[in-house]
Amino acid sequence: MKEVLCSYLSKKAIDDLRNNKQLDENLANALNSYPLLDYQRKYIIIEDKDWLKSLASSSQSHMAELCINLMHPLREEKDVKELLFDLWKSSSSKYNIKMQIMWRILDYEDISEEMHKSIYSFVRSNWEQWINYVVEKFGGKNKVLESCQERLQNPAFPKSKAWVYLCIAVGSDNTVEAKNLIENYINSKAPINAIVAKDLLNIIG
Repeated sequence: MKEVLCSYLSKKAIDDLRNNKQLDENLANALNSYPLLDYQRKYIIIEDKDWLKSLASSSQSHMAELCINLMHPLREEKDVKELLFDLWKSSSSKYNIKMQIMWRILDYEDISEEMHKSIYSFVRSNWEQWINYVVEKFGGKNKVLESCQERLQNPAFPKSKAWVYLCIAVGSDNTVEAKNLIENYINSKAPINAIVAKDLLNIIG
């Protein structure tokens, strides 16, 4: 999608939400994808916090998912962080909501080991559905490994997300290289990375 079109659509969507205009659920779902998400986030300002929090907690599934991801630029706001953790606890049976929230929680590098394990347990409990979704989002089986390697090597990406990219790498059609990547983390100083790496090697076989 051309940059000028992405920019226009994204600004229009944020302006509509600010003005309390109702977005169709299918449109909200379409907006919750890359590269549109990155463009929309550029237009998010601190004054958007209240409506984002309200819609993120709404019963409209796709709208809630979109707004959870749009809160990324406001992640350092205390009440935004508290809301994300509260939503994680209260959405035990809502796979789609937890799927979005986990990425936002993992933006915080100070989360506890218990929280990491809770998120990984969610991933493993929904493994087939989860891996198929993220592989598609990362460009397919032939591109997913390269995407994971780029993120793991990029200091701009939170180290707290490292184990998630190892999980995604399992979906690569290059099993040998995926296994080599995962093996690099079996002695990681971060306990969750080592735990996940060892478990993933059992999945790959």
